[in-house]
Amino acid sequence: AVVSTQSTGKGAIEDMKKNHFDVHALDVKGHTDEELDRVEKYCRDNNIAMVAGYAQKDAFHHILVNERLGNPVPSRLAFLYCMNKYNMRQLEAHPFWFDSVDPLNETDEEIIAKIPKDE
Repeated sequence: AVVSTQSTGKGAIEDMKKNHFDVHALDVKGHTDEELDRVEKYCRDNNIAMVAGYAQKDAFHHILVNERLGNPVPSRLAFLYCMNKYNMRQLEAHPFWFDSVDPLNETDEEIIAKIPKDE
């Protein structure tokens, strides 16, 4: 099942369906016990073993629903740390900037020189 499909994921879902995957789009409307009970029941009634999705905004729902379905999931605290790091990266001048580094063959000064001035 895919939780809260956004328009960007609809093409991928159609491709999965064409390749004989059983995909259900779920619309989780909150984090209440009643709402999560509803989604869990839908999953169990439809033999859905796990949920996933494409949108980061729904990632916490994936954890909560998969937890209820008995799947191993990251801890809620680990998720908080990861999302906090992700969101903090969005404030940087070049989020997710990357350059290859070879600490065995480059000096600290050579590695530092690769960092853009506005980082």
